[in-house]
Amino acid sequence: MAKKKISKKKSKLSENEKIAPKGVPPAQMASADADKVGKLKAEGELPKKKVREGEDRQLLWFFIVVGVIFVVFLVPYFWIQNSKTFEWGGADWVIEDDVSLDQLYHGRFMALDGANFYYNVWLRNDPRQNDVYTEGEFDSFKYGGYISFTRDIQNCNGEIPRARVDLESFLKAGLGVGVIENAAAEKKLAEEFNYSYVDCGVDLNRTVVVLKMGEPSVIQSIDNPNCYVITINDCQDNEPIEKFITKTIYDFNLKYN
Repeated sequence: MAKKKISKKKSKLSENEKIAPKGVPPAQMASADADKVGKLKAEGELPKKKVREGEDRQLLWFFIVVGVIFVVFLVPYFWIQNSKTFEWGGADWVIEDDVSLDQLYHGRFMALDGANFYYNVWLRNDPRQNDVYTEGEFDSFKYGGYISFTRDIQNCNGEIPRARVDLESFLKAGLGVGVIENAAAEKKLAEEFNYSYVDCGVDLNRTVVVLKMGEPSVIQSIDNPNCYVITINDCQDNEPIEKFITKTIYDFNLKYN
């Protein structure tokens, strides 16, 4: 008689059932596992929050340090830079550092004869503080001109020869006078160097600037408005020449602008 085959079915147990201790229901084990997972998640979030808070504090300190650097370094820098620029007498000025001098005063203005370009001038003295005495309105100039000087000026070394070059350039291009010739304000000097003898007593219908020694001043001739007498104290005294330049810029802008 054949034996009856009995099929052995393997029971399928859940993971909880497999690991559950004796006497502990699988459902209770599943609940414990869920609580454990929840705790692990909570514990995992806490360090992340601390990291974010630390990063926020670092970012805050970064902005604080940047702000301090800006206040300590950049604010004084921009203040110094702004203090080196100013507008005065119809020109824009920049105070520039110079290798041989402490400072130069760089002026920039539209050419006074109406030409469409900017003229640049560099002065040794602050135009705002130049108080050389002046008379007249420096706004009358004719095309073509003379720079006439005395023997004292002719013999000068030092600052005056350079200032004469600046004066000639200003008359030519800044004012648009055009050709400028050397002349002598003394007859003997004119004969010795074969210069034209020119002073304010002769109206040549041209611009005349006379340079001589004496009490510093710049005076427009009453009889010949196209003639200006610049008197300097010594061969280092460039202030009267620079005063002539700055007052001319001012008077021209006052009259025509």
